[in-house]
Amino acid sequence: MRSIPGAIEESAVMDGCSIYRIVFQIIMPLTMPALVTIAVTTFLICWNEFIMASTFLSKDSLKTLPFSVMNFTGQYSSDYGSQFAVMVLTSIPAIIIYAIFNEQITKGVTAGAVKG
Repeated sequence: MRSIPGAIEESAVMDGCSIYRIVFQIIMPLTMPALVTIAVTTFLICWNEFIMASTFLSKDSLKTLPFSVMNFTGQYSSDYGSQFAVMVLTSIPAIIIYAIFNEQITKGVTAGAVKG
């Protein structure tokens, strides 16, 4: 937000833009890569949450989908084929979201990387 010049906002005010128009038509498109990067990383962190789900949730209906891998683990043996199939299925939404927003994520991550 600090990298957006104040002159852009001032010129929008001079042109008669309201505060909502300035935010949603000027500021929001300029900060979209950063917002998308934050949203996708937050989604991935929440999607892959395991420790909190296993600690605080007692009902199986409230647990996250990645937690379902543990349903295929036995006391003395495990069904590794089923476990890996569930792991692949639970990673598909994260891969799809990353593929959709790949360009925005790349812009958001590299926005502050250039010095000069």
